[in-house]
Amino acid sequence: MIDADHALKSGTGLIGRSGLEREIRDALRLTGTGKGTALLLVGKYGVGKSRLAASAAEMAVAAGMAWGQGRGSVIGRSVALRPLTEAVLSLVRGTDHLDPDALRSHQPALAAVLPEYAGELEQPNPSPVLLGEAVLRLLSRIARGRGCLLVLEDLHEADYETLAVVEYLIDNLRREPVLLVATIGSEPGAVALALADAVATRRSGRFLPVPPLGYPDTRRLVCSHLGVESVPTAVADIVWLGSSGIPLLIRAITVDLAKSGYLGIDESDTRWSASRTDEAPGELVKALERWSATLDPVTLDLLLLAAVLGRRYSPTVLGAATGLEAGEIRNRLSGLLRRKAYAPGRQSGTRLPILHPLLITALLAQLSPARRAELARRVADAVEAAHPGLPGLWCPAAAALRSRAGEPVAASRLFAEEARRQLVEARLSAAMDLADRAVLLPARDSPEGRAAAWDVRLDALVEAGLADRAMGLAGSVDELVRRLPGSGQAKLHLRLADAAWQTGRTRVASALVKRAKTALGDESGASGYVRAELSEVRFALDAAAPGRLRQLSGTVGRLIAAAGAADLPETACRGWPLLGRLLSLHDPARARECLAHAVAVAVHHHRPLDELRALLYLRSWEAMTTGDVDELRLVVERAGDKGAESLRHRGTLTLALVAVLRGEFAAAEELLDRLQADSTRLRLHRLTQQALLIRTVLAGHRGRTAELATANFALRAQGGFQPQHSGWLHGLSGAFCALLTEDRDRAMRELDLAARAKVVSLSVPHHSGKHGLSLLLRALRGDLDLAGWDAATADPAHHLRWDRQFAAFARAVLLGRRGDRAEAEVAVADAVTLGDPYPNARFLGLRLVGEAALADGWGAPVRWLRAAEKHFDGLAVAQAAGSLVRQAGARAGATVLPPEVQAAGVTAREYEVLRLLVDRLSNREIADLLHLSHRTVERHVSSLIAKTGLAGRIELGRFAITAGVVRITPAPVRVPTAPDGRSFR
Repeated sequence: MIDADHALKSGTGLIGRSGLEREIRDALRLTGTGKGTALLLVGKYGVGKSRLAASAAEMAVAAGMAWGQGRGSVIGRSVALRPLTEAVLSLVRGTDHLDPDALRSHQPALAAVLPEYAGELEQPNPSPVLLGEAVLRLLSRIARGRGCLLVLEDLHEADYETLAVVEYLIDNLRREPVLLVATIGSEPGAVALALADAVATRRSGRFLPVPPLGYPDTRRLVCSHLGVESVPTAVADIVWLGSSGIPLLIRAITVDLAKSGYLGIDESDTRWSASRTDEAPGELVKALERWSATLDPVTLDLLLLAAVLGRRYSPTVLGAATGLEAGEIRNRLSGLLRRKAYAPGRQSGTRLPILHPLLITALLAQLSPARRAELARRVADAVEAAHPGLPGLWCPAAAALRSRAGEPVAASRLFAEEARRQLVEARLSAAMDLADRAVLLPARDSPEGRAAAWDVRLDALVEAGLADRAMGLAGSVDELVRRLPGSGQAKLHLRLADAAWQTGRTRVASALVKRAKTALGDESGASGYVRAELSEVRFALDAAAPGRLRQLSGTVGRLIAAAGAADLPETACRGWPLLGRLLSLHDPARARECLAHAVAVAVHHHRPLDELRALLYLRSWEAMTTGDVDELRLVVERAGDKGAESLRHRGTLTLALVAVLRGEFAAAEELLDRLQADSTRLRLHRLTQQALLIRTVLAGHRGRTAELATANFALRAQGGFQPQHSGWLHGLSGAFCALLTEDRDRAMRELDLAARAKVVSLSVPHHSGKHGLSLLLRALRGDLDLAGWDAATADPAHHLRWDRQFAAFARAVLLGRRGDRAEAEVAVADAVTLGDPYPNARFLGLRLVGEAALADGWGAPVRWLRAAEKHFDGLAVAQAAGSLVRQAGARAGATVLPPEVQAAGVTAREYEVLRLLVDRLSNREIADLLHLSHRTVERHVSSLIAKTGLAGRIELGRFAITAGVVRITPAPVRVPTAPDGRSFR
């Protein structure tokens, strides 16, 4: 905080008074030469006249001059000759060499101001001329040889006798070494002002007006009081307006701001506590009250209305509130603000300091509550008249004005309307704040208005991922529902149904939808009924029979048509993504069209939140279809920035699943940890189930049987081990894990269980293995031929890249078994290309195909098996691939080794390394080509050197050539590549 004591103790300084100081210094210099004069400092109260007089005294003392000071009385009746008496007494008090005999003839007159000069006969009313002459002689004696300064302050409070004597002195100072400095207030009616005018006219003295400080000097003075180098513009503007440049008020307001906590200080500068606008400092209120009292009633009314309206006043609104023309409003306010709130040279386009929140508070603090309410009502009426429909920021402004005017019903309605607008614009935080204000206003006599407020509040909570909090408000909603008509009841029931569905209360959600349809009664064509049916279909997607999906698609299509006919953009924006999800299993091409159309509809109706929702479904569909998550990640980040936590959670689930499929296990685990932390904190039971479901997939794709069992147990404990999840639990997780542990029979059983599932869930993308992994295992087992393969892959559901890679591997097995070796190798290349985003699945496919190719004599099975062995290092599948490679080497082995190589005791694996040494490849290059580790190749090379007794790698290459070792180049041993040249690695 600012040190307020420093501001209290600091002097005002002489900032902005350099010209007046120069006048005083010149006058003192001339006085020292015997040319006296009078300086009359005229200005408003607190403008700094006394500080200038004190500065004159400091200069006089520094020059060795005598000086005396007197002051007019500001309390009670004026005391005759008080300023002169005080000044003369102070002069005599400091003079030891005064010769009384020299002033003997003037002693009777001086007795009026010097009691020791009074004789036996008093003269109570000496002539002002004689008294003036006597005082002048006295001053001349005191000033002899050094000069004299006489300071008379507040002459506007002095009596007539004093002013008459002062006038005589001023007229006769020209030949005396005496300077008279007088301070006079500029308030109208003061006699001393007439004296100052007369003196200026006769040129017997100098009339020096002391003006208020300008804006720059005010800012410098504020810095001086606070003991800092600079202050924010807001501070300077507030002090400038409240003080009118009067130094006394500048100090008082600055100190009050510091004491009240509006100013703070950091290591480098002063900072403004902008949040402190609830109560204005008293000195600022007093200053503005004095200032506003000088305004005419029309201008004051205009100023207060502008303050009520806020920082950005509108001439249009003020015109509607006052009946004044826009030109007159501008003239009045511009003139007012040029005088009070602008420094010379400041641009007129600058934001007006008058509209700072603290200044608004200070202005309105002068008013009674009834007066403030009346002004707020006038401005609210004017806003609604000037801006029909209340576009932009006018709606919340009108809502706040209605609240301050004591009209809670109208205020609640406007806050709810603005909350709905913010929600549609995907500004969730602002929407929740406005909805809370709408609900909390005491408008119990208007159930329809409260229902609108509750509707947007519940909707905002659900979209923000606070569905559990929404369910906690169900009691308050039920109390309100009983007072509403059928359509109002249905609306709130459907909002609570959304909240119940997100928190995992599926039965409660269905019951609430039924209650909504019951409340609507015969209104089957109404908008509420369409919304209710859409909600019913959406909840049914948690567990729907595959055959029923087509029926639901028709229902949603009919509802979308009804929404379009009734001009219900919200319902249409919710219906199109739902239709796309329903079509995803049996008509993927049309499904994508529906999702893209949902985005277009939301953009057309300018509904950013619905656009974000549709984009999320579209990008999720693309990510699951292609494995590319870049676009989805951008949408998820955008949802998080908007505060749409419900959408962010949904997108993060898809990101986590795709990360598992792509083999990015650490990233998937991190995403799932965050999701489970959010779901636990927000009590989103449904989100917890979905995150645990993906954890089972993660455990299965890692080949960790124990971890998979633990994940299944955790899912079952959360009630998530349900029939609609069979495709995931058995096909995507269990079967994959079984293959990684080399249990092919269990993998087939898991896939059969997934295929027999009677219901599916579209809440998460569908991967059961039916159109991919199952085809490969059936081909290996001999249960599938090419005709059956063609029939299976003709199914529209066979569109996911994940499934298509396994189907391509299956085709390679079938072609190789038939003897079409070239086509089989092309099919493997196709599978490797399709599996590029999914390394785990790609290498698993190579392991399975490698075994079939080895048995049927086609392709490059050894290389494929070695690649799988290296990728799955440590898992059972790697051991099985290595065993197959060794078996293949044993069958091919001893007969191909040249005699000299056999005589040296070289093994089959060492021989493969020796063949590559002919081309002088590095250990790293050999390791990559043979799918071995770098250290293993180093050991083989060292063994070859030891067995042959040669000096190094170059000699080994020469030995291989002379021994007749078949030369091998890197190209033939490379893994099959796709037509575009990309390797399966």
